Amino acid sequence: ADIDIDGKEVLDSVLKLLEWSGTSARTLAVQEQAMRSIYYLTDAATLKGLYTSPKEEGGMGFGAAVGSQIYDAGGLLDDEAAGGSSDDDMSRRDLAWRLDTHRTLRACLDHTTTSSSPSLQRWAAAAIRNLIAEDRRRACGAIAACASQGGSAVLRYDSFTNSSLVETGGVMILSSLISSDDADTRAHAIAALSATISTTRGVQASLEMLSEVTGAGAAPSSTSDANVVRSVLQGGGLGPSLAQLLLSADDSVAKMGLAFAASLVGPILDNPKGTTGKVKAGISAGTLFDDDEDGLAAYREAALNLCTSGGVLPSLLSLLRSSQGSSRGSLSPSRPMELRRTAMLVLAAVAQALRYLGGDWIFDYIEQGEDGFEGDDMPTETAEKVLKAVTNLERESLAELAYATVLQSGSSLGGSGGRDSPGSHLAEAASVILSGMAQICPSTIDYLAGENAVAQMLRSCGENSGMMKPSSLRGDWCPRSLGLLQVISSVVAKTWRRSRQNQAEDDSISMADKDGSPSQAVDLLLSLLDSASAPLMARIVSTKIEYHVQSKAVGTILLKVAACEIVASMFGIVRDDASGIAGGRLYIAIDDAAAGGGGYGGRGQRQDLTTGCISLLQSTSVHMQRYGGGDLPLPELSRACLLAVGSICGAAIFGMRCYHSRVTKSSEATICLLNLPSWYYHRT
Repeated sequence: ADIDIDGKEVLDSVLKLLEWSGTSARTLAVQEQAMRSIYYLTDAATLKGLYTSPKEEGGMGFGAAVGSQIYDAGGLLDDEAAGGSSDDDMSRRDLAWRLDTHRTLRACLDHTTTSSSPSLQRWAAAAIRNLIAEDRRRACGAIAACASQGGSAVLRYDSFTNSSLVETGGVMILSSLISSDDADTRAHAIAALSATISTTRGVQASLEMLSEVTGAGAAPSSTSDANVVRSVLQGGGLGPSLAQLLLSADDSVAKMGLAFAASLVGPILDNPKGTTGKVKAGISAGTLFDDDEDGLAAYREAALNLCTSGGVLPSLLSLLRSSQGSSRGSLSPSRPMELRRTAMLVLAAVAQALRYLGGDWIFDYIEQGEDGFEGDDMPTETAEKVLKAVTNLERESLAELAYATVLQSGSSLGGSGGRDSPGSHLAEAASVILSGMAQICPSTIDYLAGENAVAQMLRSCGENSGMMKPSSLRGDWCPRSLGLLQVISSVVAKTWRRSRQNQAEDDSISMADKDGSPSQAVDLLLSLLDSASAPLMARIVSTKIEYHVQSKAVGTILLKVAACEIVASMFGIVRDDASGIAGGRLYIAIDDAAAGGGGYGGRGQRQDLTTGCISLLQSTSVHMQRYGGGDLPLPELSRACLLAVGSICGAAIFGMRCYHSRVTKSSEATICLLNLPSWYYHRT
């Protein structure tokens, strides 16, 4: 007699085996074989084959092209044209749905805690990675199908990562496996955690899209990717075990560890708020991670832990440094480019996180020491951890390594380089590292100033047209040369600030005889002018902001902010130069740039750098009055324009991004209008 066995009944029988209780050798052996079956059955290629394979081979017979499309879309779902009606049992219409992912995931998580059988534990961790991928496919497909009907349909599937994984302790269990004695179990656990974070993020984005379609407000998500990241940190997911993976001579193992680290900090670079955000004045250092308005607090906490836990930071840098090089800035050619690129991106995210958490407060604290601070200003426990992280970056000479990368690969950032070249990836990530460290590490400013890095980085920017090319690492919102310009802005501004601080401390000493004196600042200005900075700044200032495309507007505004801060510092240095040489050189450069087409106003009207800054201040103010700032960093641009225009008019500007200094003890930029210098009257 013929016996018809339904696929769902077979899977139910396998799951019943996994749900047996007991730890006898016979039971564990049977369950290991059952878990192997689950692993192979849940492989993406196997599940996709159900849609593409002919019915004679057990598939649904849609063919390769149509079957692949249905698989990528999440399955048949409620598409009546694809077979059956929406009221039919989903598992009978769609063979892949005969697998109960929620039940299977719970069984696999149970067996990852089975210390009696390391092999069963290993197969369970491997199966979880496959199931998480399948969970994402079904969830995103169900959301898309619901959205296609205007949100009127009921969601046919709820993601396990969105509803149960964190609450049931699944993330904590997987995090504990990272310290397992079995290398394969560690690797599978890390892969599963990386997939969990990306799946949660993807499902959340799909739910937000559905909410926009239905007008239901906030997405109905019970778990965010930030909660998963926090669970990883609480479960000890960062530490010596991750460092060992990164140190592995096997590139595939190191790649897996890097992918995990990148998933923990990646949104800091992908999200514009990771670059534009600042700690609010009312937020204390002890509650930094409780302030999660931009949704990135958990990722910043992970970045901080990467710098301070279990030797992860040295392990990351070992992927970049040459093991035989005598210089700590030597790059390693032995590792694949993809590994070095990912490691550099992780370090870039770490630097930007510390910039947010520390800012200028940490810079002044390191530069002045505890003597320059009162009792109420002493760092809290969280701030002490930030200080430790910054100290670790300095000790590992990260700035030297990043600058060496810019020198070796930075030429491809300009207009002549290919957008997707490996060199441009490394150089852009290195510039983002420097832009973060220049705002928190005085030693980074000293190093870059001593290496004449400003001129070198301006040359790396290449042609003016290359400044606005979108980043292939951070998204279309970010110009790929933004990091370099922010580094230049920090170096010039802080060099000038040191000159003014020295002048304020003791006016009786000759300015030329002081460390960080105007002579050093003037040298820096002359180096800027020799590197054709005037036409570049004019081009950036006059670039049109595409307000109707917010993603592009953010990057353009940030470039203008950096350019205006550079202009403010340049004119400030000129004001402090008693000889007038710097002022003459600056205005000659501005006039030459305008004559050569370096600056243009709207409607084709020619304008130089100074009038361009004034026009930018006017247009920015008008736009904010009419439409407000919204999510754009327009207040920051207004502040930078005011600084630039005030400095052009001969003002002495204090407190550029200054949180605590001996010149001013507030975060407000103070503009003191003084008498215009003599060279200004000669020029006009």
